Amino acid sequence: MKAIAIARGWIDRVLGAVTSIALVIICLAVIGVVGLVLAIAGRMPFGPLEAMVTFLIAAAGVVGGSWIGAAATRVKPQVDSMVVSVLILWFLFIPSLEPGELGGIALAALLAGVSKYLIAWRGRHVFNPAAFGASVVLLLGWIFPSLPGVGWWVGSPALFPLVLVAAIIVLYRTNTFLTGLTFVVVATIGVLVAFSIAGAGTEPWAALQLILGSTPVIFLAGFMLSEPLTLPPILSQRLWVAALVGALYALPFYGWTPWLAPTIALLVGNLMGFLLGQRTGIRLEVTHVRRLGASTLEVGFAPVDRVRFAAGQAIELTIPHEGADLRGSRRVLSIVSAPSADILRVATKIPSDHVSKAKLALAALQPGDRLTATRIFGDFRLPARGPVVLAAGGIGVTPFLSMLAAQATAPNPRDIVVIYRSSEPIPPYLDELAAIGARVVLFGQADGPLPPGWIHGGTGRPTPEAVRAAIPDLASRTALVSGPPAFVADLTAMLRDAGVRRIRRDVFSGA
Repeated sequence: MKAIAIARGWIDRVLGAVTSIALVIICLAVIGVVGLVLAIAGRMPFGPLEAMVTFLIAAAGVVGGSWIGAAATRVKPQVDSMVVSVLILWFLFIPSLEPGELGGIALAALLAGVSKYLIAWRGRHVFNPAAFGASVVLLLGWIFPSLPGVGWWVGSPALFPLVLVAAIIVLYRTNTFLTGLTFVVVATIGVLVAFSIAGAGTEPWAALQLILGSTPVIFLAGFMLSEPLTLPPILSQRLWVAALVGALYALPFYGWTPWLAPTIALLVGNLMGFLLGQRTGIRLEVTHVRRLGASTLEVGFAPVDRVRFAAGQAIELTIPHEGADLRGSRRVLSIVSAPSADILRVATKIPSDHVSKAKLALAALQPGDRLTATRIFGDFRLPARGPVVLAAGGIGVTPFLSMLAAQATAPNPRDIVVIYRSSEPIPPYLDELAAIGARVVLFGQADGPLPPGWIHGGTGRPTPEAVRAAIPDLASRTALVSGPPAFVADLTAMLRDAGVRRIRRDVFSGA
């Protein structure tokens, strides 16, 4: 278990170097390049010229549709979102040089771009744009047979190993692995049962290889179902959506619904996700921006509309600024304040170098400025019962402040102890932790006397011996660990050594 924790820490550090959407673009681009090489080698049902022309047509359609939609809604188009849609649409249609088929691909791409803005609510997509554009063209094919059918050339045996690895990477980075796995399992079992009923005579292992390697089930799970803006905010809801899409994916194999393509099945799941998510606007007005210590920035907002969230959840802000870099204009930040507070506070780490333009824009906000948020989500919350230890590294203390503040006014407060490690000379939020009345084991600087009930565990990293001495019943507690990847990995391994068996993690990538 300790080795797994260390390995996960290394993976978190590597994948956390870029935002989730940038990682998706990288993975899709790698798949596209490999697909193009395979086309040159004659291992694809199309040539490299067809592939490049189709890509350019898809790009022109998405860019044109996005600019139309953005102009109609008076917002700035998101370049990173456009790139993702272009790449996905490229994979959905068999490349061609036929004018009719290219026209259909252009229409799908145009509709995908427009749908980002015109079929959206409060900055949130209702449908996956690529799936929407492809589905409309697919349905129009009943009237105009010359339109291209959805081909999913990315679902091929030659690309399967790469697609599988890339999908796992994206699902892990976006915390949707269980969601993707649920979809794949339900869809695969459904198709296997259909094969059995039809008496196809295919051996189970061969049938499994056919489903996973020659259909788009893995790609759809990793790069379309996982889109954050079309998923509901809570894990249990996401699993129900994934199961529904998986069941719908399998239905055409029974011969009942031949029109129900995978993209249409996904749209049904998108609609369910939209209905389960927060549909009211999340408009925020800045009340204050302040520095806490050397590298922590806190921003407070007065919600223009009512905002509901659970202690420990996060909010995704859209931070408008010029010249957005590859890390995009959206940032997911933990909420510091309690759900009952009038001011919604978030905090983030501002490193001394390599700061993204979005974070610089966040630091430059002034009271009275207005921002929008696309979603509030997350399952990093207190367990239903039992004693808890909250282990925070640096900025990782932010979701715990929300939990502790909520518990301070609860009728039956929980038994909670905080382990807090910070490398800063004056760790942020010490005064707030003391005011809440939290029980804290502090590792790091401790200038002056500690509040009553606090324990100074030492100036170095927490050790099993020091933590067990400060918290004798540590092994009986559920641990929630939050902070940068290296800290989360180290402390998870330490807690395992100290006898803790129930651990939940929340990694702050810092991108």
